Amino acid sequence: MPIRVFHAALAVSGMELPVEEVECLLANQIYKGFMKGYISHEKQTVVLSNVNAFPKLTERANPFATL
Repeated sequence: MPIRVFHAALAVSGMELPVEEVECLLANQIYKGFMKGYISHEKQTVVLSNVNAFPKLTERANPFATL
């Protein structure tokens, strides 16, 4: 899914952010376990997992447990 799609969705909701910041937000969502996938910076796309791309909050690992 192109990062521009997420950028447009945020713009419609009233959040005017640069594309770079949207990419950062997506990276943080993946890191925290809210989304499963990776970002292809070269192609400016987010590749989501075919299985359970958006896990339930109870299923995701706590990224802060190791701090």
